[in-house]
Amino acid sequence: MKDSIFVMQADTAEREVLLKEFSGAYDIFFADEPEQAVRADHHGSHKVIIFDAGDAGPRDLAGLSRFKSGDPMERPIILLTSRNTIEIEKNVAGIGVFYHLIKPYSAEDLKEVVQAALRYWQRTFGWTAAKTAAVPPDGARGRPA
Repeated sequence: MKDSIFVMQADTAEREVLLKEFSGAYDIFFADEPEQAVRADHHGSHKVIIFDAGDAGPRDLAGLSRFKSGDPMERPIILLTSRNTIEIEKNVAGIGVFYHLIKPYSAEDLKEVVQAALRYWQRTFGWTAAKTAAVPPDGARGRPA
């Protein structure tokens, strides 16, 4: 089973680039807007979130903050922005993103960051996920061998 990545990306051309780079190795799911992302990812099955915050304006970062606050697992979020300032860095640090990439970035850079985020997820949540998968649903009883 492939690892799952959730991408908040409204730009169709950038979606195509991400699909080209990652679809062979990962299952990728997309949302256009932060509110759609929160609704679509309410069960938290994706291990890494890639969040494109455009020019990282107040509306973009507010959307990221809403998404992050609704994430019960606090999974690693990779933030993509088209610009950077001290103010943006302070806001990003306050939200708690795993990594912040500024455009333009190379596909190789993004791949390395995604791999690091997956390693982080495995160290942080892997044992919990494996343990949960082994527990039968409520009320289910196994038969003795």
